[in-house]
Amino acid sequence: MAHKISALKLQEPLILAGEIATKVDVDISVRGGGTNSQAEAARVALARALVEFSPRLRETFLEYNRQLLVADVRRKESAKPNSHGQARSKVQKSYR
Repeated sequence: MAHKISALKLQEPLILAGEIATKVDVDISVRGGGTNSQAEAARVALARALVEFSPRLRETFLEYNRQLLVADVRRKESAKPNSHGQARSKVQKSYR
């Protein structure tokens, strides 16, 4: 099931591009992350490549879904000292 969803995500830019998609030959390699993250990264790369090939697609992609051209840059926050593995909460200190 997850692979079908990932395949559909990859097809979105091609479907939106229509006739322009038949004029390009694309080869995308991704490393790291999970299958969903790789599908998202490949989707963004494909959409950006199509926009570079045909700039008029930019508006189409932005109207459909801004995430086609703008990657989600959120990452896991690293653990902090004295926080017992939590990224944000700290041990409360009392000096008096």
